[in-house]
Amino acid sequence: MAKSLRRGKILPPQEVFSLGNQTQPRSDSKIKQTPDRTGPAKVEQRRRERGMASQNIGTPVKSSNTIYSGASITRDEVVGGLTSELLNRRWESFDLVNHAFGHIVDIALSARILLVFLHNGIIRVKNGEEALEKTLWPEACAKAAWLARYHSLAFKATAKKLAEFDCYKWEWNVGQLRTGTETGAENFFNGVGLSAYMAAMLFDHEVLSNRNPTTRFTTLPNQYRALPIPSSDKQDCRPDFLAFPRSVFFREADRDQSRLEDFLPKPSLLKFVEEFAPKLAAPYVAGVFDQEETSFLTPDEVLEPALFIDEDGPDITASSDEDDASEDIAYSDLLKILKEIHIGLEQDQLSPPEWAIDAIREYSDSRHLDMAHVCFPNINVPGETKEKRMLNSALQAIVYMRQQRRTQSWRRFGLGLMTTKDKVGLLRADPTGIEQCILPKNTAHGIIEIIRLTLGLLVANETEFGTHPCCTSFREVETPVPATHTPEPPETTAEESDLFSSVGKKRSGANLGDTAAAKKQRTSGKQHSKAKSEHVPYPTRYFHVELNTITLDHSKIHTGPHNAAQHTHYYVKYLLEDRGSLVGRCTRIWCVYEELTGVEKAELAEEHQLDDAQPIFLGPYALKIYTADIHTEAYTQEIFKKVSGKNIPCVLLPKRVWYVGKVLDVVRDLSEDDKINGVTLRDREEIFTVSDLKRTLDQFANPYEFYGAIIGVLKGIEALADIGIMHRDISPGNIVLDDELEVGSQGLVQDVEIALDDKNKAEKVILLRRNPVKLGDVGGLHDLDMASSIVSSKAGLGKFTFGVGKKAVETNKNSRRDHRTGTTPYISIPVLLGWEHTVYCDLQSLFFVQYLSPFTYNGPKPNRYPEAPIMDSYHWPEEIGSWADSPGRSLDDLGGAKSRFFETTHSWGLLADKCLGYWSTLNEATKEEVLDHPYVNMLSALRSILWKEQPEVGTWFPAMESATPRKVIETMEEALESNKHLLGWVAPSSSGDPADDPADSSD
Repeated sequence: MAKSLRRGKILPPQEVFSLGNQTQPRSDSKIKQTPDRTGPAKVEQRRRERGMASQNIGTPVKSSNTIYSGASITRDEVVGGLTSELLNRRWESFDLVNHAFGHIVDIALSARILLVFLHNGIIRVKNGEEALEKTLWPEACAKAAWLARYHSLAFKATAKKLAEFDCYKWEWNVGQLRTGTETGAENFFNGVGLSAYMAAMLFDHEVLSNRNPTTRFTTLPNQYRALPIPSSDKQDCRPDFLAFPRSVFFREADRDQSRLEDFLPKPSLLKFVEEFAPKLAAPYVAGVFDQEETSFLTPDEVLEPALFIDEDGPDITASSDEDDASEDIAYSDLLKILKEIHIGLEQDQLSPPEWAIDAIREYSDSRHLDMAHVCFPNINVPGETKEKRMLNSALQAIVYMRQQRRTQSWRRFGLGLMTTKDKVGLLRADPTGIEQCILPKNTAHGIIEIIRLTLGLLVANETEFGTHPCCTSFREVETPVPATHTPEPPETTAEESDLFSSVGKKRSGANLGDTAAAKKQRTSGKQHSKAKSEHVPYPTRYFHVELNTITLDHSKIHTGPHNAAQHTHYYVKYLLEDRGSLVGRCTRIWCVYEELTGVEKAELAEEHQLDDAQPIFLGPYALKIYTADIHTEAYTQEIFKKVSGKNIPCVLLPKRVWYVGKVLDVVRDLSEDDKINGVTLRDREEIFTVSDLKRTLDQFANPYEFYGAIIGVLKGIEALADIGIMHRDISPGNIVLDDELEVGSQGLVQDVEIALDDKNKAEKVILLRRNPVKLGDVGGLHDLDMASSIVSSKAGLGKFTFGVGKKAVETNKNSRRDHRTGTTPYISIPVLLGWEHTVYCDLQSLFFVQYLSPFTYNGPKPNRYPEAPIMDSYHWPEEIGSWADSPGRSLDDLGGAKSRFFETTHSWGLLADKCLGYWSTLNEATKEEVLDHPYVNMLSALRSILWKEQPEVGTWFPAMESATPRKVIETMEEALESNKHLLGWVAPSSSGDPADDPADSSD
């Protein structure tokens, strides 16, 4: 079906999408912005939160809280990074369940399952205050399906009108399936999902024939113990309930006998279903199976599960397309199917197939939870439950989704669940935003969608849970138990009515019970101060998955060489960087080795005398994935194609670039990028780049290499400007060092054993070091994904301007967003204040990189290249934090604060007072002597070109019109030559190359 959908109305009956198993394209007319109802939150807090969110939504601005492999992450950091995601990037969707799981469980199948639920007393339906007659159950289920279909296509206003057609009262008739507590939510998703699977097996064996249960929900003991992640610093969140893959649950006989204490027995799900639906569970519990009574309707007799409304069903609009009618099944046909199933249920003519009985028994028997696998990297879906407030439940669930995303870099999107006693909700986060769908438990459409949701979650595969299809295999790794701390229960917490009061914080007790006093405490936001909980000993170690291989399709290559193979396989050595965001750019970088094939493999095998029968991987490379806003200049101007194949001094360009697809298409399946109901979904392109892996600035060997790299960056800025390009994201992570230092005795060739697929069968492979790549100086730039062309300030100048850019047009919001690019602490003052980006802004950003270094890097780290570097977390002094990346402040506010800070000599005094220990010689100097220190000399040299002093008032102001890259380079080279002996310079040996000395190098 073409992706061109009519919007703004309820579609005529013939235009209703098929309810079959083929996923249908979506129209963004079904998405509306979630209103910001935050309760009595503090006015100042709301102002600050909105200020930051409004400046960052939709912009390419990056936060500075980059998460590297091994860096600490605390709950405050997670919650602090969520403001824009919580307030500005959520939408309420009417068809999220259909999009997420509709290809597994269509509405017609859900209607048939609903009929089975009625027959087994799981759900009851009333007409007024009286129970609906059994003979009318098929009609009630058919109408429920109709309402669910039209509700998924409707606007909110239309959805309210549709509610008038729901003439029946629906309710769950099982006390075990309440959702207002943690255990209740666990039981609800397990019980309803498994019951729905059993029900489907009575009449539709084909649809789920290749879908055995893959997921189980659980709650956790030790309610004050946070859920672990590989690093101990990250253990500070615990979801109320979680979905884990079946692989972390074991049958009793399959447990590891050497660590039986790690296994937590959970109740049998089959026996649980038997408690409230004994007739439905009977064939599985007793093993009853009659081959002659497999099904009342054979698969060939069952009509294709699709639906449109005809004269026998409610009709609210006229037909307009005769051609579509033949492709769908009429309301009357669905009703006929339901009536036949009704007769079969009444006469006990329906039985599940034997393979389904075996599958469910095996699934239920796997009930021993391996606590050594209970950690964030193994979660499929986190969930949160509240007694009443769905908003608070949603916000808390987003915190868990963010933690999951930080530890599962292979996720293309993430799912989250939230519940109250009356509602069930689904969240999905991807680069374009956070979509939510809230389902009332007591309405026809809500029950139909809940059945689809729970059954879909039960049988979904890894891709349907969000794993990127390019991430083709994983490995299990073992992590020692980190140092942990189990906090004491809090006496009280802030009231839940405050929007952010409970985000990231756990209430005490998994379940407070159903006493009146407990309910009062729950709903008032107060906690039990002495609540007791089941305590389970800590495991001796944790097992979790890591990404093992990435496979990229050559048909998606945007720039770079092709070869005869259709795909390129990359072995993932380690995760280098992950910003951990749920939405936006979602940048991740891995150290990878590329598998060689064909002629290249044969030539290198011969050169290095290798066995070409073995897999050979060449590296190291940096493989980066991010999503680029397709409206930005970097994307629309095709910067990658402009620089492809060029040799730009001091700029590391990607070897290959893949454009995988538009997010709205490949992830959300939306038909277009448009503005609907006040919400603009800005589409993004999913981009992979592969570059030579080099050390970054924070891995400098000595100050001389550090400042030599700064000069290399200046030359890179100049070289880009010469071809009409600005970098627009000068930051430490985008500065690379030229020297590819080799550590240890690994040499050029390593023989290792790697499992190249999910079967975990290791095979011998060869990791081969590629030839070093030279930048042309000590350091330089990389990452041009925010770059843009330089626009001449005046027509006919014949050259590009390095001076003042024009003020952005305030009324053009898209333009304003596009030009404010960069990593927040290093963004230039003019850009923060709303001016267009110029080359001067790149130069000033480099000044901020240099200024912040004594507060960021506490000296050189041990060289580990090409292995994973050691990353330190840091906290800047308050005086710097106020302008570098202060949560809650707008970019304009940060620009004003930064401008005031650097107008005076206060910035130099702070260097003397609060720099890190490696730069401690600054601490030993007086404030007057600081100005003669070699580190400050280098910084002062850069400032002398970028700022001009006003002695009469004792301030400095930007010299935007006179500063050029060439002038800055000359000044910095002179300063480095004057201070090189104090900065760790070592004279070249007799066999050395004088060109290695950056002070002596020429352009």
